[in-house]
Amino acid sequence: MPKTFGGLKWVPEEIAVDTFKLYAISTGPDEIYQIDLDTLDILVTGNSPANNGQGIGGIVGRLYSSDRDSDSIYELDTETFAQISSVSSPGASPQGTGGTSTRLYNADANNQQYYELDKNTKLQINAVNTPTFPSSAPMGIGGINTRLYSCDTITDLIYEISPSTLLQISSVSSPTTSPNGIGGSDNRLYHCIQGSIYEIDPNTKLQLNVKSGFVNLAGVGGIKSGGVSLTKVVIQKATFGGNEFDLSELFLDTKPQ
Repeated sequence: MPKTFGGLKWVPEEIAVDTFKLYAISTGPDEIYQIDLDTLDILVTGNSPANNGQGIGGIVGRLYSSDRDSDSIYELDTETFAQISSVSSPGASPQGTGGTSTRLYNADANNQQYYELDKNTKLQINAVNTPTFPSSAPMGIGGINTRLYSCDTITDLIYEISPSTLLQISSVSSPTTSPNGIGGSDNRLYHCIQGSIYEIDPNTKLQLNVKSGFVNLAGVGGIKSGGVSLTKVVIQKATFGGNEFDLSELFLDTKPQ
């Protein structure tokens, strides 16, 4: 619907901002990759600050990873993967890190617990035993905009868990054995083992796509856009000195003669 202000007639147009991205982390070489959401090919390769990076994922516009050797949680630059800050993890073996659009989580294989973390301080807010405690090894945790998932390398299951209570909602078998990473970007969910990345359906948790050939992957996850958009203003007409000018015609036929 056109709008007017003074002598201007203009039309607002909403433009979606593609800020969602997918990443994977490897333990040898110690690298982080930006991954194409459709082909699952590597788009960007960078060094990981972790010596034993075991999880990667994020919230809207912010990326995090965990390091099992130093028992640390890192916030990373989304473009360069450089460390922004770090704190000690709540457990002694942080295996997975990821989030929904607004909430951050960590999974610890030794303690067999899920932790919710403050997205700014990265300190523990809540802790809950995993669904099959004491016989589990949660290797990954992460989600899409409003839904949270985990995977377990002992049970070979993928769980959907409540973002609020961290309790199990449902589970299915992983498309492979020894799953060690899960996370998503907006409404697309991904899962990994050491050599492969899978896209899985967020509802059924069944395989949609797979890409193999990776080395020692230990986590997959993404940052979310949170439905962010910008507004472009298209000026159609302007009135000056009582005369109306159609600006849509001002830039027609501007090729050099």
